[in-house]
Parts: sequence; C-alpha cells; structure tokens
Amino acid sequence: MNTSSGWFVGTCTNATISISANLLLVIHGMSGGTIYGELGLSGELGGGGPFHGTINDGTIVFTTCLPANQTVIEWCAELSENKISGTYSVTSDNRK
Repeated sequence: MNTSSGWFVGTCTNATISISANLLLVIHGMSGGTIYGELGLSGELGGGGPFHGTINDGTIVFTTCLPANQTVIEWCAELSENKISGTYSVTSDNRK
C-alpha cells in the first residue's frame, strides 16, 4: 500500500461460533511502518474502534481495545492484490 490513507470493506467471521459481521477498515495514515485508523464492525461481532499497528512487507498487525470490557483484540492480516485476509485473537480480563 503506497498511500497514507485509504479503506477496505469486507466480512469478519468468527469461525469458532459461525458468526460474521461487516467490516470497514479506515486507514487514517501510515508512517515509517506504523499504521493507524478506525475499525468498524456491524452485526453480531464487537471490537471496533481506533487501531494502531505496523505494516511490513504486506503483513499488517494491529490492535483494537475495548477498555469498558477489559478486552484487547490483536489482528494479523496479509495484504495481497488489494485484498486483506487474516486472523484475530481476543484477550480479556473480564470474566463475563
């Protein structure tokens, strides 16, 4: 990705429980391998909000945080042919 801003639209799926949501990744800027922006999810999955991370050789690693739920989501994706695909993991101190 050679621009300092942009966006991607797609689907985010939790394969474990077979739930999907629409995903919007808005990139506000990139500098020196750092990427930041806003992640939006609509549907039954949560975890959207501001994100920050890194991009290196087409691999994007970023996090979103939900402080009210004591939750951090780490996203890891590959950018290829203007498409993003990858995985995410959820860490939470909230036992609910």
